[in-house]
Amino acid sequence: MKRDFEKMMNEVKKLHAELVAAPALERDELPQEDKFPGVYAFSEKGRVLYVGRGKNVRKRIMQQSLDSMHDAPFAHRLARQATGRRATYKAEGGRKWLKSNGEFCEALRSAKERIRRMNVRYVRVEDPVTQALLEIYTSTVLGTPHNEFKTT
Repeated sequence: MKRDFEKMMNEVKKLHAELVAAPALERDELPQEDKFPGVYAFSEKGRVLYVGRGKNVRKRIMQQSLDSMHDAPFAHRLARQATGRRATYKAEGGRKWLKSNGEFCEALRSAKERIRRMNVRYVRVEDPVTQALLEIYTSTVLGTPHNEFKTT
Protein backbone atom coordinates (compact mmCIF):
# COMPACT_ATOMS: atom_id res chain seq x y z
CA MET A 1 0.00 0.00 0.00
CA LYS A 2 1.52 3.29 -1.10
CA ARG A 3 1.20 6.15 1.40
CA ASP A 4 1.58 9.89 1.10
CA PHE A 5 4.65 10.55 3.25
CA GLU A 6 4.09 14.29 3.46
CA LYS A 7 0.54 13.71 4.70
CA MET A 8 1.82 11.19 7.26
CA MET A 9 4.45 13.64 8.52
CA ASN A 10 1.80 16.34 8.94
CA GLU A 11 -0.09 13.87 11.16
CA VAL A 12 3.14 13.04 13.03
CA LYS A 13 3.79 16.73 13.73
CA LYS A 14 0.22 17.14 15.04
CA LEU A 15 0.61 14.07 17.27
CA HIS A 16 4.01 15.33 18.46
CA ALA A 17 2.37 18.57 19.61
CA GLU A 18 -0.32 16.54 21.44
CA LEU A 19 2.31 14.36 23.11
CA VAL A 20 4.39 17.31 24.30
CA ALA A 21 1.26 19.09 25.57
CA ALA A 22 -0.18 16.01 27.31
CA PRO A 23 -0.27 16.15 31.11
CA ALA A 24 2.83 14.76 32.82
CA LEU A 25 1.71 11.81 34.94
CA GLU A 26 3.41 9.64 37.48
CA ARG A 27 3.46 5.95 36.62
CA ASP A 28 0.79 5.10 39.20
CA GLU A 29 -1.54 7.80 37.80
CA LEU A 30 -1.90 6.00 34.47
CA PRO A 31 -5.48 4.94 33.76
CA GLN A 32 -5.95 1.28 34.74
CA GLU A 33 -8.56 0.43 32.13
CA ASP A 34 -6.97 1.99 29.06
CA LYS A 35 -5.51 -0.52 26.62
CA PHE A 36 -4.53 1.21 23.42
CA PRO A 37 -1.53 1.58 21.12
CA GLY A 38 0.54 4.71 21.14
CA VAL A 39 3.71 6.61 21.88
CA TYR A 40 4.98 7.67 25.30
CA ALA A 41 7.74 9.92 26.62
CA PHE A 42 9.57 9.64 29.95
CA SER A 43 10.83 12.86 31.47
CA GLU A 44 12.85 13.85 34.51
CA LYS A 45 13.16 17.39 35.85
CA GLY A 46 11.27 18.67 32.81
CA ARG A 47 13.55 17.06 30.21
CA VAL A 48 12.35 14.23 27.97
CA LEU A 49 14.88 11.41 28.22
CA TYR A 50 13.28 8.60 26.22
CA VAL A 51 10.45 8.09 23.74
CA GLY A 52 8.92 4.67 23.14
CA ARG A 53 5.89 3.01 21.61
CA GLY A 54 3.72 -0.01 22.13
CA LYS A 55 0.51 -1.89 21.36
CA ASN A 56 -0.64 -1.33 24.92
CA VAL A 57 0.87 1.94 26.15
CA ARG A 58 0.11 1.45 29.84
CA LYS A 59 1.55 -2.07 29.88
CA ARG A 60 4.64 -0.93 27.98
CA ILE A 61 5.24 1.96 30.36
CA MET A 62 4.88 -0.36 33.36
CA GLN A 63 7.28 -2.90 31.84
CA GLN A 64 10.03 -0.29 31.89
CA SER A 65 10.02 -0.29 35.69
CA LEU A 66 8.95 -3.80 36.76
CA ASP A 67 11.44 -6.15 38.42
CA SER A 68 11.73 -8.43 35.36
CA MET A 69 14.93 -8.53 33.26
CA HIS A 70 12.86 -8.49 30.06
CA ASP A 71 10.97 -5.86 28.08
CA ALA A 72 12.64 -2.77 29.50
CA PRO A 73 14.86 -1.24 26.82
CA PHE A 74 15.04 2.16 28.52
CA ALA A 75 16.06 0.63 31.86
CA HIS A 76 18.61 -1.57 30.10
CA ARG A 77 20.03 1.49 28.35
CA LEU A 78 20.38 3.36 31.65
CA ALA A 79 22.00 0.34 33.31
CA ARG A 80 24.41 -0.20 30.41
CA GLN A 81 25.37 3.46 30.61
CA ALA A 82 25.94 3.22 34.38
CA THR A 83 28.15 0.12 34.02
CA GLY A 84 29.89 1.03 30.76
CA ARG A 85 28.39 -2.00 28.99
CA ARG A 86 27.56 -1.64 25.31
CA ALA A 87 24.66 -3.48 23.68
CA THR A 88 25.84 -6.68 21.99
CA TYR A 89 24.54 -9.91 20.53
CA LYS A 90 27.66 -11.76 21.69
CA ALA A 91 27.32 -14.29 24.50
CA GLU A 92 29.43 -12.19 26.88
CA GLY A 93 27.59 -8.92 27.36
CA GLY A 94 24.24 -10.12 25.98
CA ARG A 95 21.08 -10.05 28.09
CA LYS A 96 21.47 -13.66 29.26
CA TRP A 97 25.02 -12.92 30.45
CA LEU A 98 23.96 -9.64 32.04
CA LYS A 99 21.37 -11.52 34.16
CA SER A 100 24.28 -13.20 35.96
CA ASN A 101 26.34 -10.02 36.39
CA GLY A 102 25.74 -8.60 39.86
CA GLU A 103 26.96 -5.11 39.00
CA PHE A 104 24.64 -4.90 36.00
CA CYS A 105 21.66 -6.34 37.93
CA GLU A 106 22.12 -3.68 40.63
CA ALA A 107 22.37 -0.94 37.97
CA LEU A 108 19.22 -2.27 36.29
CA ARG A 109 17.35 -2.31 39.62
CA SER A 110 18.48 1.27 40.23
CA ALA A 111 17.46 2.33 36.70
CA LYS A 112 13.98 0.84 37.13
CA GLU A 113 13.58 2.65 40.45
CA ARG A 114 14.61 5.89 38.74
CA ILE A 115 12.08 5.29 35.95
CA ARG A 116 9.32 4.70 38.56
CA ARG A 117 9.87 8.28 39.74
CA MET A 118 9.83 9.83 36.25
CA ASN A 119 6.89 11.57 34.65
CA VAL A 120 5.35 10.14 31.54
CA ARG A 121 3.19 11.55 28.76
CA TYR A 122 1.44 9.55 26.10
CA VAL A 123 -0.70 9.88 23.02
CA ARG A 124 -2.91 7.32 21.30
CA VAL A 125 -1.65 6.26 17.86
CA GLU A 126 -3.30 3.31 16.13
CA ASP A 127 -1.14 2.96 13.02
CA PRO A 128 2.24 1.24 13.71
CA VAL A 129 4.04 3.15 10.93
CA THR A 130 2.81 6.46 12.36
CA GLN A 131 3.95 5.25 15.80
CA ALA A 132 7.45 4.55 14.49
CA LEU A 133 7.66 7.90 12.71
CA LEU A 134 6.38 9.74 15.81
CA GLU A 135 8.91 7.98 18.06
CA ILE A 136 11.78 8.93 15.74
CA TYR A 137 10.49 12.46 15.10
CA THR A 138 9.89 13.27 18.78
CA SER A 139 13.18 11.82 19.99
CA THR A 140 15.03 13.73 17.25
CA VAL A 141 13.26 17.06 17.79
CA LEU A 142 13.65 16.87 21.57
CA GLY A 143 17.17 15.45 21.47
CA THR A 144 16.40 12.60 23.84
CA PRO A 145 19.67 11.19 25.18
CA HIS A 146 18.51 7.57 25.54
CA ASN A 147 16.90 6.78 22.20
CA GLU A 148 19.16 5.08 19.71
CA PHE A 149 18.23 3.82 16.30
CA LYS A 150 21.45 2.10 15.31
CA THR A 151 21.76 -1.65 15.03
CA THR A 152 24.46 -3.64 16.76
